[in-house]
Amino acid sequence: MAGTALLGLAALAAHGISSGCTASDVSSAALTVLGADQADERCRIAGLQICARLGARKAVAAAAQIASTPGGIPVRCSAIAALGELGGEPELALLNSLARETDPALEVAVSQAVHHLTNRIGSSRL
Repeated sequence: MAGTALLGLAALAAHGISSGCTASDVSSAALTVLGADQADERCRIAGLQICARLGARKAVAAAAQIASTPGGIPVRCSAIAALGELGGEPELALLNSLARETDPALEVAVSQAVHHLTNRIGSSRL
């Protein structure tokens, strides 16, 4: 339930619709979910998606940890996608290492994240 509520608030914040919460409030709540030991996988997925959508770079460390830790495929895919959206050069290196040793179920997520991050890094250098 918490993940669904956060996704709704993030959508409102992203579209500039007043909900009483700013985008910063929503991303802070999502970061709290990522750091909560008791948060289930679905809440972590929602938290990662929100941080990526709102550009919350503070989520990079948590996303990197989740992406590189064996566990549920859906949450790892979400973390990998967040790294593609939020990461920089160090995260590109992490994604490339995951591409070499990854579970076949993660191949598409890693490939897309590497492509997106490479394009984003390249365009920021222009």
